[in-house]
Amino acid sequence: MERKITQNEKVKELFGYEERNELTWKQRGVIEKKMQELYGLTHDEAFVFVLYCTNLDVKPEDLKEKKVLDVGSGSGYFKKSLEKIIGKSDFVNFDRDIFEDEDQSLDVLGLAESLPFKDESFDLILTHCSTPVMLATGGNFELIAPTVKELLRVVSRGGTIKIYPVDFGDKELGGLANPAGREMFGLIKKEIQEADRNFKFKIIKIKSELGDYGTLIEIKKN
Repeated sequence: MERKITQNEKVKELFGYEERNELTWKQRGVIEKKMQELYGLTHDEAFVFVLYCTNLDVKPEDLKEKKVLDVGSGSGYFKKSLEKIIGKSDFVNFDRDIFEDEDQSLDVLGLAESLPFKDESFDLILTHCSTPVMLATGGNFELIAPTVKELLRVVSRGGTIKIYPVDFGDKELGGLANPAGREMFGLIKKEIQEADRNFKFKIIKIKSELGDYGTLIEIKKN
């Protein structure tokens, strides 16, 4: 009798799928302290640096020769920490002007749904806890599709987009079954599948020490 393919296996086959454990808070603290001692990072820079590297699965040495766009960069701590570690980089902080009470370090000001960059301008695009995450959009689902279209447009051939966190809401795969997360994931998936170029789509489920999950989506442009 032919074995029935599970939903879990379908996702893995169609999109690419893997699971990994998130660093514990204790592990993060040790790394943050070491980065402060070695490179003179501030507490905030070290904290954001470790979050970006672990949640987005990036390494500083991998960014040296890449043109990088940080969409929703906030105060720009990742770029500040990165340049203390690897030196001057081709890295663009991009966000709206929403941090009135902070020292927001932006290279370019604008809206994610209308990126002011030429087609295929960046080798790597990062969106960490920002657009198109619902926190940043204020629940405005209409911004998801145009934002994803813009990300797909400005990433270069051979380049990668990393979006964290996205809850794809699949109970069988351990998703949180969050209605907003399910709709957001569906909109992102739809835009990728309807794009006129070949994009490879990968889901990385990250388990925290509390047992819940965050989901990283990697989109590679062929």
